Amino acid sequence: MKSKKIGIIIGLIFILTFLLALIFYFYINSNKQEKNGGTNQKENIIKPYVEENNIEIVSSTDEFKIPIKPYARNKEDKTPIEVDGVAFEDTIGTYKFYDYSISDVDENNYVTYSFKYDVVVPISYTVNTSKLNNTNWSRSYAFLQANVFDYYTGELYHEKNFSVTGNVYYHDINNENDDMAYTNITWNGNEYKIGVRMESSAKWDGITKVNSSEGIDTYNDTNRLTIKAYIYAPKDYDGLMIALNKNGTSKEMVLKQIEFNNKYNELLKDAQNNGKKSDELVEIENELNKVYKLLDEQPMDSKKRNKNDFYVIRVNEINN
Repeated sequence: MKSKKIGIIIGLIFILTFLLALIFYFYINSNKQEKNGGTNQKENIIKPYVEENNIEIVSSTDEFKIPIKPYARNKEDKTPIEVDGVAFEDTIGTYKFYDYSISDVDENNYVTYSFKYDVVVPISYTVNTSKLNNTNWSRSYAFLQANVFDYYTGELYHEKNFSVTGNVYYHDINNENDDMAYTNITWNGNEYKIGVRMESSAKWDGITKVNSSEGIDTYNDTNRLTIKAYIYAPKDYDGLMIALNKNGTSKEMVLKQIEFNNKYNELLKDAQNNGKKSDELVEIENELNKVYKLLDEQPMDSKKRNKNDFYVIRVNEINN
């Protein structure tokens, strides 16, 4: 009888131990599921765009070198032209970001983030005096502007551009009357309205003849730009990023933009005369209003973008 009791006790202990282990197992797994938002939630978490695409973020204190191809342009309509006897050397533009600041908080719990960046572009060209017969031209180049975009969604913010001094010509068809262009960003169930304004000023050092040999004159000049960026966004928003295309600019890019703008303006004029927008105009306006992600193929791009095409920095890491 005694041994039977011992057997029953041992059996009960075994059953209780098993039940406790089973309860403990379900408790642990239940906690894991809660942390992950459910059984399959861990697999469904959406990564921020920059992380998802393994985009490298570099130091904002660096100086960035961008290839630029200067060209001659018509003094009257500012379009690129070929001038017989004039040849420009390819050059490198140097970009430096600085002067980061934040405004006071407004009634919407928004602030205006601002920063500056300088662009220095040395230019060298030769003039064959025996061939030159056109004096209605000046030196120029396509300025590559740094773009601001969103860390979480990858979306490029719309921008409003202003030339303050120095005749920086923007081939921009943004007709918004506001001081800023706005983009609605949605992430993790929250929506943010981000406004951007870019103000540019520029000056030339002045043309200097540095050499003359056998009818070939060599000239140097340097253009210096300062861009001040204003970004209207929620206080403490950490998704503001800057991208600078390593591939630089060319005369061909400017010609494409001018051709696009001319076509757009022509279609607008037809719509005003006919009282109706053409299908082509509607399609173009849809493209203009579309919000692109950083690595999306852009209307003016000649090739598909990839993560190695850009220097990327965080706005809030720019030096004060």
